[in-house]
Amino acid sequence: MYDALENVHADIKGLEATLKAPDASARVSRIVQAFEQCARDVSDATLQTSQEDDRAALQNIYRGMVAARRMVLRLHELSGTE
Repeated sequence: MYDALENVHADIKGLEATLKAPDASARVSRIVQAFEQCARDVSDATLQTSQEDDRAALQNIYRGMVAARRMVLRLHELSGTE
């Protein structure tokens, strides 16, 4: 479910440096795509579970993925390296 994030782990961990890098736009795009993919995977898992507690937890994770995506985009915008 989180495989896409593993591929951009280093860029997320060093987000400040990522935002300042000459190729920031491409790197941010990959991060955003990873969050979008994870959100889709979590959404799919939510539809497949029949346990109410699991569904609620997955919905929280989904909202977190969407929020993280927006934060990365906003920080990129504020960094002025679009």
